[in-house]
Amino acid sequence: MQFFAAVLLAVAGVNALVTPIDSRDLDFSHLEKRGCSVGAPNQGVIDTAYKTAKSRGLSYKLLVTVFETMAVESNYNNLNCGDQDSLGAFQQRPSMKVWGTASEIMNVAHATNAFIDAALDCANKHPNYSSGQTAQCAQVSEFPDRYDQQESRAKSILAEAIKRNGGSSNAGGAINVATKPSSGSGKSTSSSSTSGCKTHRTAKKGDTCSKLASAGGISLSKFYSLNSKVNSKCTNLQVGASYCIAAGTTSKASTGTSKATTSSGSCKQHYTAKSGDNCSKLAGKGGISVSKFLSLNGKVNSKCTNLQVGTSYCVKA
Repeated sequence: MQFFAAVLLAVAGVNALVTPIDSRDLDFSHLEKRGCSVGAPNQGVIDTAYKTAKSRGLSYKLLVTVFETMAVESNYNNLNCGDQDSLGAFQQRPSMKVWGTASEIMNVAHATNAFIDAALDCANKHPNYSSGQTAQCAQVSEFPDRYDQQESRAKSILAEAIKRNGGSSNAGGAINVATKPSSGSGKSTSSSSTSGCKTHRTAKKGDTCSKLASAGGISLSKFYSLNSKVNSKCTNLQVGASYCIAAGTTSKASTGTSKATTSSGSCKQHYTAKSGDNCSKLAGKGGISVSKFLSLNGKVNSKCTNLQVGTSYCVKA
């Protein structure tokens, strides 16, 4: 019946995918008891989440994390209801502040970015986690095994999104084969497009461009600009090669810490960013929302891809 219901919705012009809910793995009865109806997957939600995640340069493994989470939390729907005060495709709670306000959470692109911030933090701390384990780390669910149970379905729906919107299943470029550098010293250095590099990092098996960029607190696009020989899909990383993850032109104040420019005249509390930090994490330090953090730190972009390690940010006005 679910399959035919999904077909009828599509014929009626509703923006839904013909993908029945797997009742064995997905149980939304706790939401339905609250009058929160969960329908067939919404293509608009899926495509927005995919495009947002793609723009962040995520590895395929983390793309699967995003899609497993949406499968479990909302069956790829932007729900205006949920358990307690949870909302949206990822069932984030505005009362927790780190995800944003209710209206922000109902914006699929914002919700996806907020989830990615948390997932990247988990992935950096636990690089050997599966996609589902990373999802659990970010969501802290009472049912930790549900995400990995949706792996096959998540990959299928992700493949459809990639086909519709263009892209590569190797986005973010995980190193799949360990290769040794050709130099006799046992170590090679990637060519940098800048004359000086402040920090290098040697790539290990399993590293990605996203992971290397995050280690230096720079955006993926900045990583590419600093390492000109790495292709746009990040498929030619070399294990054992040293890559630039922080440019020499980045300066710090004489105290050893630079302060980000705030859009407000005064700030009650600052926090110095460390490797692995993200906007959600910094906002949580001051107990404020991500949107408030962005408003207090005007030079941080909306996707939070230009945080700088060692820079002090305002976390409470």
